[in-house]
Formats: sequence, structure tokens, C-alpha cells
Amino acid sequence: MLTDSKGDVCPFCIENGFVKIIDKLTGAYLVQVVKNIDGSMIPQIGRYFIILTQHKESILERPDDWTRAENILLRSALEDAGQDEELMRLMDGRDLFDSINTSWNNGWWAGQRVRHIHMWVLFRYDDLASGLDGTIDQVHDLKKSEIALRSRVTDLEFAAMEDQAEIAALRRHSGLQLND
Repeated sequence: MLTDSKGDVCPFCIENGFVKIIDKLTGAYLVQVVKNIDGSMIPQIGRYFIILTQHKESILERPDDWTRAENILLRSALEDAGQDEELMRLMDGRDLFDSINTSWNNGWWAGQRVRHIHMWVLFRYDDLASGLDGTIDQVHDLKKSEIALRSRVTDLEFAAMEDQAEIAALRRHSGLQLND
């Protein structure tokens, strides 16, 4: 089994046998993204990875002829997606080429579960609420919730400070000892 720089088994290295290749060139290959649901690997509609054949963990390690391979495999993804009846139904007559998002995933700290660099090819359609398994929208929603919570905490802290100031003022004014 081939492992990454942290010693984890790499699911994208062909030799490990986890990927089902749609198209392969000398330096790269195309796979459809799958999701493990109760032990079954379910293909994700309109989602593909273009992956370097060699295990590389930085986009700076891509070979000089990478763009050529990327273009060929992108065309292959378009062809494969065009044969997917469910995706074509979801596209509702729109041109696949006008609905593509591509994104390089580089770096473990950028939220990657797999260190082997890969490029997402994502065909957008109305029922696809967000790009990468809903993660982007979830992050935005969490950020909004965090901001709202911080604002509420700040409001409560300010109210508590106002109450303490009022109690101190009443003590000074009346000369009475009040219980807190």
C-alpha cells in the first residue's frame, strides 16, 4: 500500500486499488467522485476528480505538461457527464460546458482529507445546493451562527456591565449595602 507523507494509505494512488478509473493518460486519470454510504460506494452525480498518476502533495509538483492532460481529461469528464441520464435531467437542457466549476485541492490544512493533490470537476445544477458536498454552505452557515452568537454574548456582557455600574451607582448614592 502506498502512503502519504503522514503515513496514511492514499485512496487516490492507483496501486492501492480504491479508485475506479474512467479515463487514464500517462500522467493523470479521471474518476467519478463516490461517497461511502453504509459501506456502499455511491457515485456522486456530476462530480469528478482529475488526479495525478504519481503521488504528489503540492500543485507546484505538477509536471510541465499538466495543462495538456488536464484539458484532455476535462473533455473526457464532459463526455462521461453527457451520458449520465440523471445529470442531464437535472441540467434541464443547459449546456454542460457552461456549468462547470473546477478547483484544485492542495494542502491538508485547506480542509483536505486526502493529501494526494486533485482537481475537482463539478457540473452545477439547480438541486446542487453547494459545491463540495455542501461543505462550503455549511462553513458559511457556521460562520453566520458564530457571528450571531458572538454578538449576543457581547450584548449580554455589555448588559451585565451596565447592571454592575448601576448597582455601584446606587450604592454610592444611597450609602446602602446591597446584596449582589
